[in-house]
Amino acid sequence: MDARVLPLHLPGNPALTTSKKVVNSPPPMLPQRPLYTFSHVSCLQCLAVVVILGLWPDTTHAEPYLAVRYGYKCSQCHSNPTGGGKRNLFGTIFSQTEMPNKIVSGRDMTRLLNLSRSWFEDGGEVNTKAGSENMAEDFSVGSTFHSGYVTDSLSLGGDFRFNYRATFNGNNDTNSFNTTQGNLYGSVELLDGALSFYLDEHVAPGGATSREIFGLLRGPWNSYLKAGRMFLPFGLRLQDDTAFIREVTGFNFGVQDVGVEVGLEPGPWSMSLAVSNGSQGSSDNNTDKQVTGLVSFIQRYWRLGAQSTWNNTPGAKRVAVGAFAGVNLGALKIPRLDLEPVTLLGEIDHIVDDFRSGSMQRQLLLYGAINYEILKGLNLKFTYDFADPDMSESNDSFIRASTGFEYTMTQFTQLRVFYRFRDATRNNPRDGESMLDFEIHLFF
Repeated sequence: MDARVLPLHLPGNPALTTSKKVVNSPPPMLPQRPLYTFSHVSCLQCLAVVVILGLWPDTTHAEPYLAVRYGYKCSQCHSNPTGGGKRNLFGTIFSQTEMPNKIVSGRDMTRLLNLSRSWFEDGGEVNTKAGSENMAEDFSVGSTFHSGYVTDSLSLGGDFRFNYRATFNGNNDTNSFNTTQGNLYGSVELLDGALSFYLDEHVAPGGATSREIFGLLRGPWNSYLKAGRMFLPFGLRLQDDTAFIREVTGFNFGVQDVGVEVGLEPGPWSMSLAVSNGSQGSSDNNTDKQVTGLVSFIQRYWRLGAQSTWNNTPGAKRVAVGAFAGVNLGALKIPRLDLEPVTLLGEIDHIVDDFRSGSMQRQLLLYGAINYEILKGLNLKFTYDFADPDMSESNDSFIRASTGFEYTMTQFTQLRVFYRFRDATRNNPRDGESMLDFEIHLFF
């Protein structure tokens, strides 16, 4: 395996000392999908160079279904061990080689630039002969691979999302263009990557604010210690923050907290435990603090995980427990039927809020998703959300169903189109609302 796919925190990774060479070189081939089985645990420890892209809470860009499809853990592709945000070198390679339908090469760009030049010189007529024969003496573009490294220790990344959204809700129909996401990421790796400083800065819409900012210390046996402002580890980290398991639980990209987190990833296991203020990043008035944990067991074609949180605030005590699972149907090994492009995801969460006033509220949340890779770069998605906001009341549950596709046309560019419907079973302004979303996602 090319040494350039080594995780950045491992000693000997030439990306730490030869970043310019990496930037100007074609992207290396990604390793084959690893097998996570009990019999391979010792092998995995030896092959820790392919440590992880997973189903821990996903992602920003790489959705959890990709982790299930390829059999990885989250930190394989992200600088943050629990996923989301900036992509590391492996994630950068993955997003530019495995995800796009068409990889635009330096030769493609050279041809395009020279055809454009000949078009202007010939009065608007395309001279393909000139565009090819004069290629060497006209414009010339090198490798289009971008490693994200500015210096040997500093790397940058970003996500930008722009959409057109139409909502349909009786007489309250709306439609508008929106900048829904503008994030910049930065990471400085010191001491061969054993110590790093990480920043995830939200710049649009609205004013600039830090989503995550923390110091990260990596230790032996794939352990780490994180301290600062961060997303807490709970459930599937979906890109869609409006999914009920994200919106209702409060574990989404809009909510962070300040605290410390420790993690350990021996073999197929992933474990994370965070102790935080429990105030969602605002002024701290919680003397008991919030404790949040997640554990997952990952095999090549399937994974199981569980999560919980405990937060005793002045207003109420909240206890939430849940579990999630992912399956790649390629595990069925049906002759003449390729099911490897089909992945299933599911999560269940139970929330109990014990208010100081003496009342209690129990909530139940369900999520399910089917992802099918029709062809390279084109993913068809069906999702189902269920919420029961008060299990002591009858007929107050509601659902949301979504369908659409994600098309990664070339490296750095993705188109997403989704239709969502929310049923009308409770007294809420969003009852019976449906929505159509067209989104352009640019990333690096």
